[in-house]
Amino acid sequence: MVNCSCIFSAFCFVVSNALGIAVIVEDVLKNDAFESEREKALDADYIQSRWAHRYSIAPLIQTAHIFNAAAWLFFLTPILQLAWALSRGGKRKVGVHAAIAGFALAGCMSEVLTRLLMFGGWNAAHWISQSFTLEGWSDSNDKVGWNDLEAGMDS
Repeated sequence: MVNCSCIFSAFCFVVSNALGIAVIVEDVLKNDAFESEREKALDADYIQSRWAHRYSIAPLIQTAHIFNAAAWLFFLTPILQLAWALSRGGKRKVGVHAAIAGFALAGCMSEVLTRLLMFGGWNAAHWISQSFTLEGWSDSNDKVGWNDLEAGMDS
C-alpha cells in the first residue's frame, strides 16, 4: 500500500531542490559579476545592483522555501506512523520510539519555522528596500541606507 504523505513529501522535496538548483543557475547566469571586495567594502552602487538581481530571483527562492516547508510537514506523518508501528502500538521499547517521534517532531518544526522566518525576513528587507529612501541621508549623497540594509541582512 502506498502512503500518499510519502509521495507528497517526496514530490515537494524534489520540487524544492529543483527550484534551489534553478536559483543557483539563475544566479550564476545573470549575475556573473560578483565581486567580494566590493561587497565587503559595502559599495552602495554594487549593493543596489545585487538587490536588483535579488528581486529577479525572489519568486524562485520563496517558492523553494514554501515547497521545502510543505515537504517537511508531509514527511512528519510517515515518521510518526513508523515509530508507532515499530513500538507495536506502544507495547515495545516505548522510550526509544517516543524519542524518534520527538526528534522527528522537533526537527520538522525547526525546519518549518526556519523556512517561515527566512521568508518573513526576506519580505521585510524587500519592503524596506522598496518603501524607504535609502540614499541621500547625508549631504554627500553616499547611499548609506543601502549599506545599512546589506549589513543587516548579513547578521
